[in-house]
Amino acid sequence: MGSETPGGHMENPLTRSLRLIMARTEIPNEPITRYMDERGMLPADWTCLRCGRQLNADGNHPAELYAGTFTGLCYPCTSTGPYVEAVAELDGCRKISYPPNCPSHRRDRQVHHAYPDCPNCHGRGVTTAYAWCNRAHQYCETCVRRFDAHPLRTWRRSRYTTIRDAAQARFEARLDQAAGTRKRASMKVRRAARLALPEDVRLVIQLEVLGDYNRVRDRHESYVDALKVDAWRVPTEDEAIVPEWTPPSNA
Repeated sequence: MGSETPGGHMENPLTRSLRLIMARTEIPNEPITRYMDERGMLPADWTCLRCGRQLNADGNHPAELYAGTFTGLCYPCTSTGPYVEAVAELDGCRKISYPPNCPSHRRDRQVHHAYPDCPNCHGRGVTTAYAWCNRAHQYCETCVRRFDAHPLRTWRRSRYTTIRDAAQARFEARLDQAAGTRKRASMKVRRAARLALPEDVRLVIQLEVLGDYNRVRDRHESYVDALKVDAWRVPTEDEAIVPEWTPPSNA
């Protein structure tokens, strides 16, 4: 049965599991090494993000809780078929999660971007599923280019680059000012003068510039959030359907 959401309507198990995956509520937002023991094992009471089952409950699946192979999912959820993990608020792009190509080497599920109306992958996010291994996929270049080329995403990347480069230029200018370097000095002279500055002077300048950088970046991120450039939501039941893949004919 479904569980009741804060809005009062019933939430089916699939939607609930996808919401948990998006929220990552079961994984602490801290370095995972803080929680492992001397053997590299994580707490025994951690549960699967998708189905809620206790990880390594039977003691026969230590990879589920070993820090080096931990993905937050149990074995069945790691190997289950493809499903839509989230939908972009901006343009309807879907994140489709596929089982790992080689679980014995890397247990992470593969996430691909897909557009339902893509003529290249037909909404699957992948264009190839090899006959000898139905878990080996080639991402859809058409969907990836379309995702990256959206004007607001292009603006976000460009603006981040401008903010970062401006902060770096200001940091170097403040170092040159503190070192008394002439404006027409060569780069070699500038670098030597910067390195000769006392460490505490460099630290004060670094913290000053970093503070300004963080303020500008946070203001930009508020615009990004307001425009929902990076916003993802849980898919509806119709959106959660991944189109079937039909192997090409040998004829």
